[in-house]
Amino acid sequence: MSLNKFQLLSNLDTKTYDWKCRVRTQSIWKGINKQTQQCWGTNVIFLDDSNNRIHAFISSKNVEKLTEEIKEGVIYVLSNFKVKHYLGHETYRAVRADKHIYFTEHTTCVKDISPGLSIEPYTFDLFALEEIEKNADDNRFLIDVVGIVMNVQGKVSTIKNDIETKRVVFQITDGRSKTNITLFNEFAESYENALQREDNEHVVIIMAAAKIHKYEGKVNLTNFPATRIYINPNHPSVEETKNKYKEMSMVDISSDDEDETKEVILISDIKGLGTQFIEKNITIEATIKRMDEKAAWYYARCARCNIEVLQQNGRYNCTNCKRIIPHPDKRFRVFSYCNDRTGSIGIILPDSGVRKLIKKTVFDIQAEYVQEPMIEPFPDELKQLQHKEYTITLKLNEENINNGCTVFEAESEHDTHVTTTPTTEMSTNIKIRARKAAGAVKFNVDDGLQTRMSKNIKKEKDFQETKIHGFIPGKCVDQHELNLRVGNICLIKDFIVQPYKQEDKFRPVQNDHQIIFSNDTKATAFYLNHNHHSVKQIRKMLEMPNYTKEILATQRKKKTELLTIADMKKLGGEYIEAHVLLHVNIKNVKEKQNWFYSICTECKNAFQMEDKVFYCSNCNRRIPHPEKRFRIQIMATDHSDKLDIILEDREVRTLIGKRAETLHKENQKEKGLPSELTKLANKNVTIQILIKEGNVLNKETTYWPNNICEGYYFPEEETNQTTQTMQQSNAEMECLNSTSTETQRNLYVLLSVM
Repeated sequence: MSLNKFQLLSNLDTKTYDWKCRVRTQSIWKGINKQTQQCWGTNVIFLDDSNNRIHAFISSKNVEKLTEEIKEGVIYVLSNFKVKHYLGHETYRAVRADKHIYFTEHTTCVKDISPGLSIEPYTFDLFALEEIEKNADDNRFLIDVVGIVMNVQGKVSTIKNDIETKRVVFQITDGRSKTNITLFNEFAESYENALQREDNEHVVIIMAAAKIHKYEGKVNLTNFPATRIYINPNHPSVEETKNKYKEMSMVDISSDDEDETKEVILISDIKGLGTQFIEKNITIEATIKRMDEKAAWYYARCARCNIEVLQQNGRYNCTNCKRIIPHPDKRFRVFSYCNDRTGSIGIILPDSGVRKLIKKTVFDIQAEYVQEPMIEPFPDELKQLQHKEYTITLKLNEENINNGCTVFEAESEHDTHVTTTPTTEMSTNIKIRARKAAGAVKFNVDDGLQTRMSKNIKKEKDFQETKIHGFIPGKCVDQHELNLRVGNICLIKDFIVQPYKQEDKFRPVQNDHQIIFSNDTKATAFYLNHNHHSVKQIRKMLEMPNYTKEILATQRKKKTELLTIADMKKLGGEYIEAHVLLHVNIKNVKEKQNWFYSICTECKNAFQMEDKVFYCSNCNRRIPHPEKRFRIQIMATDHSDKLDIILEDREVRTLIGKRAETLHKENQKEKGLPSELTKLANKNVTIQILIKEGNVLNKETTYWPNNICEGYYFPEEETNQTTQTMQQSNAEMECLNSTSTETQRNLYVLLSVM
C-alpha cells in the first residue's frame, strides 16, 4: 500500500493552485440569469472522504473544456484549480464556508476508478428546526434540515398572469418543533411522486440547501436550484430523528409563540417570569441613565467566521480560522444602566441597534480622530444616547431566569418615536451610512519607486509617456466603473486591440490603435499608500521586531526523509514544520480512552455535550446531529526506540475501513475499545509525521501523524514519477508563456477621462 496522495478539502487555501483532491459530487445545478435566462455557469457541491464539503463554480466557457460531463454521485479526481475567498456579498450559498473552488482552463476533473477511502454519498450541516426563524433574515446561506413529514396538503395549482404555478405544502417535525415547507412546480411534482412510493409509517426527509422564506410574516422553507430532498436516506440523523420523535411524542409542539410576549412589561415583572421564558424575547420601555465609559465600547471579530477575536502580543488571532487577523471587523458592544419607574437593570446594547441610533459605525468614529490616541476616549455619539427613553427587546437566558442575573442582552433597540423595528445584526438589508470617502494617493513615477521588469521584456525608452485610448461599450460600463477612475493604476487583461478606422475623427491620443473592452475584460485597481485604516495597521505591525521574521519569512520545504524513531527525536529547529516518514510496529492501543469525539457539522471543531444538548460556541448554535470522529492513542516501536502517537479520524479509517459512526452503532452495548481497534496491535505501518515546534523546542513526546498506510512504504519510486511530472509541467508552462495573441494581452495603463 501507499500513502494517501490526495489533499483534504478542509486544508485548501488560496496560496497555490496545484491541488489534487479525490471528491464525490453531491449536487449540481446551473446558474441562470432570471431576466435573460442565460446560463453563466455550473455550480457543484463536492465532498471528500472526511465529510468536508465545498462549493465549486465552473464558468460556461470552462464547462465545454471538461473532457467528460460531471454527474451527481460520481467520484472524481479534481486537480489544478483555484481556491478563492467569497467577497461577502454572495447570497444563498449552499455551504457555510469562507472559500470556494473556481475552475480554470487548466482544471481537470477525471472519473476515479482506483481503490481508496470510502466517500459517503452525501453529508449535511443540519440545523435544529427551532433555529430556522432566527436565520430568516440572513440570506447569505441556504440551510439543511431533517424531520418527519406531517400534515401533507397535496398539490395545488394557481394561475396568475396566465402562468400556472403548482405547489405542494406540508410540515416536518423533529419532536421539539415543526416548520412549514412549500415546494413549487417541477420540484413539487417530483417530490410528490417519490413520496407516493414510500409506505413507511414515518417518512423522514432531509432537505438540503433549502431557502428560508417569509410569507405573510410566517417563516417557511422552499426549494432553490441547489435544493435536494432525500426521502428516508441512509443517514444517522434519520434514525436519531425517529427515536427523538417517539420520546417526545407527548410534548405539545403546536405553537412556540404562546410563551413569548409582545406586550411591554415592567422591569419589576421580569423577576416573576418562569422557565418557559428562557431563550424568549420580552419588550420593555426604559431610560438609559448612563453608560459604562470605563468598559470597552466595541469588540473585534473575524470578518470570515464572525467570531470575536482577542488581541495577543499586538496581534489578533482567530482560533476558529486558525490565522492572524491583521484588520478585524469592529462592532459596537456598549454596557448601559437602564431603569423605569419600577427598577433598574444592566443592558448590553448590540451593534445593530447602536448603528441605527447614531448612524455611524465603529470605523466612522475612529476615522475622525486627528491622530490615534494611546487610550481611545468614550465617543460623544454614545454619550448623547443617555437620558432618553427607548423601547428595548431583551432576550432572556438561563442566568436571568434561574439565577436572577440582572444583566440582559438587547436584541434590538430604537427610540420610542421610531415605529419600525430594526433588522437583526445578521440581516443583509441593514442600510448603513456610507463611510467618508478616502481618495487614492496620486502616483508619481519620480517618487523613487523602482519597477522590477521581467527579464524577457525589453523596457521601452518612452514607457512612462505611453498612452492609449480605451473604449468601454455601454453594456460593460457597470462592470468597470468602480475600478476605472481618474488617477487609478490598473491591471487590465483580456481586452481587444483594434486599429482606428479612417473615418474616426477627434482621436484623444496620437496612436493607430485603441483598446476595446468586452464582457471578458478584467480591470483590477491598485492603491499605493492608500489613506485607509488597514494601511496604518500594517505599518504598525511592520515595526514589531518579530513580525517580519515570524509572518513574512518564507521557508523552503524539506524533502520528506525516512528516519528511525531515535533519529527523529534528535532533529533540530530546522526541521520544524517538516515531514518525516517512519516504519513502525503498533505495539498496543491505549485501552482507557475515549476512542471517538463529536464535532460541529459547520466549523468541524470538537465540542462537548452540555445539559444533554450539543452546542457549538464558535457557530453560536445547537448541533442536533453532530458527526463522530476517531481519535486513539497508540504506542509504536522500531528497532531504535518507542513513540506515543495520536491517530486522528482519517488515519484510523485508513487502517480499519470503517467510520466512527458505524463502529459506535455496532458497539453500543459493549464497554471499552471495539475489537476492530484492539486488532491494530502488532501491525506494521508507515506513518508520515509533521514535526511541530513543541516536539523540537519543548521535547514533547507525543506526535500527530497526518498520513498512514499499512505495511512499509518507500517513497523513492513516487518521487521519481513526481519529478518527471514537474519537468513536463514546467515545459508546458514555458510554452504557454512564450505564446502571444493579437487579441488578448496584459498591460499596465494610466487611464484618463477625455
